[in-house]
Amino acid sequence: MRMTFDELTDSPDPGALGAAGKAADDWTTLGPKELARLTSGALVLAGCGDVEVDESLRSLYREYAARVADDERRRTFEAIRDHVRNGGLRSAVLAHFLTGDTDNWIVSEAAFEVASLNVALVPSAARGADVVLELAVTGRLANAGAALGGLLAVANPDINDKLRTMRAALELPEADPVLEQMALAARSYAHAATVEFWLDWMEELSTRLPNTRGAFDRAAEALLRLREAMVERVVLHGHRSPLTASFRALHDTGRALPLDRYAASIAPRFAALADAAPDCETLHSAMLAWSVAH
Repeated sequence: MRMTFDELTDSPDPGALGAAGKAADDWTTLGPKELARLTSGALVLAGCGDVEVDESLRSLYREYAARVADDERRRTFEAIRDHVRNGGLRSAVLAHFLTGDTDNWIVSEAAFEVASLNVALVPSAARGADVVLELAVTGRLANAGAALGGLLAVANPDINDKLRTMRAALELPEADPVLEQMALAARSYAHAATVEFWLDWMEELSTRLPNTRGAFDRAAEALLRLREAMVERVVLHGHRSPLTASFRALHDTGRALPLDRYAASIAPRFAALADAAPDCETLHSAMLAWSVAH
């Protein structure tokens, strides 16, 4: 159930943050419910342009993310995101979810929004996808993999090109936790550009097996998650932000390809990958999930 605006602003005094009335040590004494109320109210004030509250939120949000349940934080994110989309709050408030949270869904959705809205988190700095990439590569995100997955879900050719330049780094064994979270960041509507990002990468990785087996398995997992997350039996082509066009409009403009037809088009690629890695169980699961008969 979505959180209402009254719930968001039902805080025990978020304004105290603006006067530095709450130190980080004080926040540890709050129970999860009171901490959640304080943070949601502070997010609204920051979204309305309160600079002092925005600065205090940088440390408050970390405490909030550590001690408030994922479901509660997701409800808060959805409510703040909806107000940002409607123009009621400044889009820069999304930075707190992007940089301070660890939940895969929250971080990937925040990255998707920042990229789609071309948000500038710092004046005169990078915007949109570029600022997400900058934060990811400089280690300033609590869950960089989920953020990269959110960018990939935008299905923008320029963004995908930039993500391709990161593949070599993501293949390294020490980057596996990042790649794992990236693979899990599937949204409910699949884009062909996202599916083919993973397929293209797997085809390149297959030429260097078994040395690239870790990344190969993660890419197969990403394809499986993409299919499992789909709510409609269609795959979207081209790039059109869901913020500016309804799903029905995508159907009407011929940008949605029936799943059966799309699955048939990529079946030979799956078969070739299965020949290259016959013992990869995750690939076989993904291949079955994307089969025409499934």
